[in-house]
Amino acid sequence: MVGKKSKAKYEKYPAEFNKVLKLIIKKRDQYTCHSCGMIEPLSQILYGKALTVHHIDYNRKNCELLNLITLCIS
Repeated sequence: MVGKKSKAKYEKYPAEFNKVLKLIIKKRDQYTCHSCGMIEPLSQILYGKALTVHHIDYNRKNCELLNLITLCIS
C-alpha cells in the first residue's frame, strides 16, 4: 500500500528498555559498535553522538539481552 508506514516505527518502547538496560548492554559490548568496531569516544568525536542500543530482530518489545547489541550511527 502506497504511503503506509511501518507500524513498528511508531510503537513505543517498553519501560524496561531504559537507560539502565542500555548501559548494561553497552558495558557488556565494551562500548564498541558490533558492526564496525568503533568505540564510543570516537563516535562522539566523529558524529557528536554516543553509541546506540539496537534490537536485532527489530521488535521493540523484545528486550532480551541476546536481542540487543551496541551500534554506531554509521
